[in-house]
Amino acid sequence: MATTPIAVLDGSDNIINVIGLKSSDVDDGGTPSDAKCSARILEIYGPSTDTNLYIMYKDSRVNEPGVGGTYDRANDKLIKPKEPPFAWPSYTLNTTTWQWDAPTPYPTDGQEYGWDEDTLSWVLTDPQW
Repeated sequence: MATTPIAVLDGSDNIINVIGLKSSDVDDGGTPSDAKCSARILEIYGPSTDTNLYIMYKDSRVNEPGVGGTYDRANDKLIKPKEPPFAWPSYTLNTTTWQWDAPTPYPTDGQEYGWDEDTLSWVLTDPQW
């Protein structure tokens, strides 16, 4: 059974929980529908309040919801938490891709790297990892 993740938001648009609903309950002809999602949430949980809002994941919102993430109302986007493994304090939000970007691009030499926040650089990881 396929499920669609739903972000539960607090009054400041922080994601405080993620629940799943059967995709068939929120899809309208195979496309996620905010209206169908809202109706199903209302049936199960009752009306939303300012401290308990629900936002459904769909492709146009880019990221799946995760606890610690946020919802950007102005752009209708779900944003991953600004914490490892998604981001480090020095990362900035790219509002084209809606992903966290390191201050320097990831090396393209085919080797494996990890981010070192202390030096703000990519360092080779142990190949035995």
